[in-house]
Amino acid sequence: MSKIATLCQKAIAYTFFIMLLLFSLSVQSQSKVFVSQDKNLNGNQKIDYYYAYGASEDELASIMEDRLYERGITSPKPSSHVSTSQKGYGIIIQSAYTSESGKVLIAHGVALGCKNSEDAKRKALEDLQKSNPEWKPMAKFEVVAKFEDK
Repeated sequence: MSKIATLCQKAIAYTFFIMLLLFSLSVQSQSKVFVSQDKNLNGNQKIDYYYAYGASEDELASIMEDRLYERGITSPKPSSHVSTSQKGYGIIIQSAYTSESGKVLIAHGVALGCKNSEDAKRKALEDLQKSNPEWKPMAKFEVVAKFEDK
């Protein structure tokens, strides 16, 4: 094999490797739910949910901060609740319950990227229970938002 042929093979191999590396580093789109909890002067909780779809976690965080700023909310920062790059059904649920200390609290559960709406509901309930161990599964809950990311 000539030196030129060997150099060409190496150049092709390096080019292929670099293209593969760049392709694997490309940013995947993400779905994300942020939760903003605010307390009014009476001590009651106010929870807002924001769903966004964007190119990266940082871009989504920026979108959420902009939305809050537009509404005059500068603190507290929204917490990132659920994130996925999978497409599918999503749901946000909330439920009020009384804590062991006697306070009425609002709990939330989120699911994204599910195969169907029932799967999303089940996963959101699991998320609610995991995030709020005092919450009892018998408690009523309401659906705050449903969506499908195609």
